[in-house]
Amino acid sequence: LISICSFMKTYWLLFPAAVCIASFAIAAWLKTKEGRITWDRSKLKLPLFGKLLLKLEIARLARTLGVLLASGIPILQALEIVKGVVQNRFIADALNSVRDWVGKGDNIAEAMKRTSLFPPIVVHIIATGQISGSIEEGLMNIADMYDDEVELTSRTLTSLLEPAILLFMGAVIGFIVLAVLLPIFDINQAI
Repeated sequence: LISICSFMKTYWLLFPAAVCIASFAIAAWLKTKEGRITWDRSKLKLPLFGKLLLKLEIARLARTLGVLLASGIPILQALEIVKGVVQNRFIADALNSVRDWVGKGDNIAEAMKRTSLFPPIVVHIIATGQISGSIEEGLMNIADMYDDEVELTSRTLTSLLEPAILLFMGAVIGFIVLAVLLPIFDINQAI
């Protein structure tokens, strides 16, 4: 604790400077296409939150695509519009590939399966919707299912976050208390 305090007292100017430099560097990197795609891909690989973000994007994608197809917009144009709605650039890039494959004659379920980004249940529901002629209904069902899962997962993570914060604060306070009391105990034993 004393070492940390003396380091902070001596080099306190380094922290704001490092934060500013890192912020500018990250912002500049995220403005590039490669940086944004890499960042969005890494967000999808995060433990716990990665699956949540993927489900959220799939729900948004499925609902928008379902509404567009129900409105009579052609599939290629609908996929182009959906690409603009999706916030994750990695998924938008995958949708570009899906649109290209559909334009070459593949069905949408097979094109989504090729990306290996979309869960098998999504591909299966879309394939079933294509066969039955009710792809819009299948997309809306996917959106509803994933919206429910996102809400449930968010509530669960929020309820787990509270004990985690308490444990972290307890560890910090315990460290400070031990740092203050151990020298007092050492002095008492020496006397």
